[in-house]
Amino acid sequence: MIVCYAAGDGLGHLTRLRSVLHTLRLDGPVTVVTGSPFADDPRVTGGWRIVPALDAVDADADEVIIDAFPAGLKGDLTRIPAGPRVTHLARLLRLSLIHLSEPTRP
Repeated sequence: MIVCYAAGDGLGHLTRLRSVLHTLRLDGPVTVVTGSPFADDPRVTGGWRIVPALDAVDADADEVIIDAFPAGLKGDLTRIPAGPRVTHLARLLRLSLIHLSEPTRP
């Protein structure tokens, strides 16, 4: 079983998971921990079991994929038992697109 932690409220976590599962050709039952309102859309999460909290996940995961927050939003991922392979996903930021300016001083 593959457990994916995508606890953010947006669509980005879920679409990134779909892409990763497809690209890495990970096959098998998928359980996704998310509170995203987009999880109700079968075009996004079709075929996945959706749970609102990590407590609802079975302890027999073979693979754990964590999107963006290595320890979870509230440290909840510190309880993952040893054994399953853990993959951490993170966005690449293009800092050249972000305008960084000197802070305004009084």
